[in-house]
Amino acid sequence: MSNNICMLYSSRNDYNVLEEILYKKSSINFDNVIAFNVDCDSSTENMNVGKEIMKKHNVINLEGGCSSIPMVKCVEMAFDYMDKNNIDSNWLMVNQHDIYFPQENFWSKLDTVLDNNKELFNEKVGTIGFSVRNLPNERDLCYGRGNLLDGMIEREGFLINLPESYTNVEYFVTECSWYVSWLINRRLFRKFIIPDYNFILNFWGDDIAGQFMIHNIFNITIFI
Repeated sequence: MSNNICMLYSSRNDYNVLEEILYKKSSINFDNVIAFNVDCDSSTENMNVGKEIMKKHNVINLEGGCSSIPMVKCVEMAFDYMDKNNIDSNWLMVNQHDIYFPQENFWSKLDTVLDNNKELFNEKVGTIGFSVRNLPNERDLCYGRGNLLDGMIEREGFLINLPESYTNVEYFVTECSWYVSWLINRRLFRKFIIPDYNFILNFWGDDIAGQFMIHNIFNITIFI
């Protein structure tokens, strides 16, 4: 597990996806990671399933969800809980349900990079992405989105099949980290981000990343 981060899910009638994909297919251990869930108006049946899954994985349910709650509001709810309960982690990992981590050493590599660059990242990095498998195109490892450079394969603006010059570095800057699973800097979010509740799910990450860039705060991808 990582001592540097907390984790957040936003759920609506998809708890079984969380269990069958993220938890079962990932090679990493989620035990003892402080995790939150916001339910966005699941059916009673799915809510009951979700309660059992959240209990099994020690996930804290945050009250106040509704069917149209924006992702950025879920992030604010998690940060509010962390503030009230004196949880001092500066990084919140926001995960979709249909992704998983194939790397067994993911936590140790992530902690090493965060620790080695603690001062720089805390002050100048707003979001951090990394390589995860995302259904249904799980054959491809995606590293972010942006205006693609020559030599990269263009697929809806995603950074896929990176050149060797990218794979040989500890991290690189991108316009938007791949926000199916990414880290958000808690302190810089509070300082610079003006929440836009019009982004329910799609493009909410692009909005956060863009706001950070306006303030000369970087979005990066760690090559794990």
